[in-house]
Amino acid sequence: MTWLDSLSLVKTMENANLAYLNGQDIPTADKVEMAHWVASRQGLKGSYRGMFAPTEQDLHEGIRLFTGESLTYASGRHCMGQEAARLLRLWEVDIPEVKET
Repeated sequence: MTWLDSLSLVKTMENANLAYLNGQDIPTADKVEMAHWVASRQGLKGSYRGMFAPTEQDLHEGIRLFTGESLTYASGRHCMGQEAARLLRLWEVDIPEVKET
């Protein structure tokens, strides 16, 4: 399975959350790949307070939480940032480029 969707932070996080929900193990190499990609989104234009920015595709398609709720501008970006931070923590990958905000 391809866990990383480099066009969508929402879909990448959804793939990871589905794996955890279904008790699937994500291989370490895939966690590292996803962690580096998610970390690369920190502080980009469109991020909430320097957190992890949605992609153009995410903004075009709309931001939905894993539980299905549709979010608006600031709330969507804030929740995505929090969720990205949670997943980085769960993956236990040492990513020095992630900055404390």
